[in-house]
Amino acid sequence: TFITTLEDHGYEVGIYAALSWYEDRLDMEILNDIPIWVANYSDYLDYDGPYDYWQFTQTGLVNGVNGYCDINILYEKES
Repeated sequence: TFITTLEDHGYEVGIYAALSWYEDRLDMEILNDIPIWVANYSDYLDYDGPYDYWQFTQTGLVNGVNGYCDINILYEKES
């Protein structure tokens, strides 16, 4: 209902959560058409479900930015 309400108002919806939420708390069958953004601070993402983004650190360094940055990877789907 929440996702439908946002989409009905013109917003693009995606779900951002820690890996444990995707594995233990969210019903991924309901979210199968929603972009998935997994936060898992590791050298590799050990997740069997589909995902579009992976946030692999919150302590990344970027030239020109003072302090730490989140670093993410976007996986583009083939058309």
